[in-house]
Amino acid sequence: MRMSKQFSKNFLKETLIVLLSLSFLGCAKSTFKAKNYTVQGDYYFSQNDFAKTVEKYQQALEAQPGNSSHLTMLGWAYFKLGNYDQAISAFELLARQDPKAFDAYTGQGWSHFKKGNYDQAIEYFNKAIEIDPDAADPYDGIGWASFNKGELDKAQQYFTTALHKGMKYQSGLTTKTDPEAHRGLGYVNFSKGDFKTALKHFKMASLLRPDWNDARTKWGDCLFSMGRYPDSLCIYRHCAKYLKNAEVYDKMGWSYFSIEENRKSPDPKHKGYKNARDMFNKALAIDPQYANSLAGLAKIEEKIGND
Repeated sequence: MRMSKQFSKNFLKETLIVLLSLSFLGCAKSTFKAKNYTVQGDYYFSQNDFAKTVEKYQQALEAQPGNSSHLTMLGWAYFKLGNYDQAISAFELLARQDPKAFDAYTGQGWSHFKKGNYDQAIEYFNKAIEIDPDAADPYDGIGWASFNKGELDKAQQYFTTALHKGMKYQSGLTTKTDPEAHRGLGYVNFSKGDFKTALKHFKMASLLRPDWNDARTKWGDCLFSMGRYPDSLCIYRHCAKYLKNAEVYDKMGWSYFSIEENRKSPDPKHKGYKNARDMFNKALAIDPQYANSLAGLAKIEEKIGND
């Protein structure tokens, strides 16, 4: 039986509408599923559960293959887990999907940095700079890569640039508040023996990021290197509230020891040396082979014996 032309047209039109409707419903369903996974992924990321973040963003990518934002989060979750090769793979795919994706290049840069591939890291950080010349992060990255290569002047140049670039992302009332750049400049100047300048930068980094215990510890190291032993002890005590490791107790021990050594008149009760001994023993309780603390106890025995 032959259909009329009008019937054929109507049939084709209605069929097309049905197919498009089904396609739309399928897309809507996949979009809904992807959104559900990304919400869960974002939650797990905020809770530092990066394994779960990876799981949810992989599911989101199954629902929406090649989605740039999903690839970005997947890459950073792998990075946080320390799975740098998998992070690089995710960021490489992101770069192919979206050649202008800033995170694709900073992600590869930091991943190569963590692997010790400093020249490759610099290459990717420079690509990120081409995309956004005003972002501080890739300048910080080149600064750290240069620092680890022993190129202190180059590191200082890039950290200084990052410090000024970071102003773009601050409110109009604040300036030069990129904590990573301050931390980097602290390490560079400390390595150069400029403890006064290093102190300024470590202090700023610590105030801006109180969770960065390494910057606060180096703040104490600057004070100690400048002979300001009571001040260094104060900073190390603060660090000990959050760091229960041999290093911080050892540093407290040497601060007590140095305070006693620099007293104008001897303390007959040897309180400073005894406090130092307590700190060295705390360090050795954590790490029995900690050489600095063993040397400290030997020094104290020379001074006061077993008193």
